[in-house]
Amino acid sequence: MSDADRGAVVFDLGINFHPTDTDEFQVTLSAAAGNGLNGIDPFSLAPYADDLEDDLKDINGGNRDYLLEAWYKRTFKFLDHMELAVTGGIIDSTGYIDDNAFANDETGQFMNDIFVNSTLANLPSYDIGGAAELEIADFSVRAVVMNSRNEEDNNYNYYALQLGYSPDTPLGQGNYRVYGFTTWMLNM
Repeated sequence: MSDADRGAVVFDLGINFHPTDTDEFQVTLSAAAGNGLNGIDPFSLAPYADDLEDDLKDINGGNRDYLLEAWYKRTFKFLDHMELAVTGGIIDSTGYIDDNAFANDETGQFMNDIFVNSTLANLPSYDIGGAAELEIADFSVRAVVMNSRNEEDNNYNYYALQLGYSPDTPLGQGNYRVYGFTTWMLNM
């Protein structure tokens, strides 16, 4: 464990552009020096959830470095309390599935992996895909389709669906959601 006392420096840059009220572009870049304690074997979850040096090179085996997200979103407003947003490009499924206003951002809320997203969910990040978000008053339906590659270099499609309910009560806003996901291996 010669690197047990090493640190990491991370620089994240997100550029978000809204040319109209219904169009949005996002590009997220990240650069890091060092891996901190994330490479030490006794930890089953990474002590630091943000992407570090080893995570940012050859992202998901796709010969891409430092570019995490690059997507376009179009929002269609149907009624006062009903809208549909469709997103496509290089996306992160955690922005749509298993969302939580208090624990979903590893750079602004919690640094430790255990507090960021559900440890039981398979949530791929930084691959080509699309998402659809339907909001009707306090109810939401979100769907994600992605093509990704796992640690064993297997190519697979990822499908997820989340149903949500966020009521405003005198005690504050609630957040209830149920989601499911499946994968389909494309090659073995």
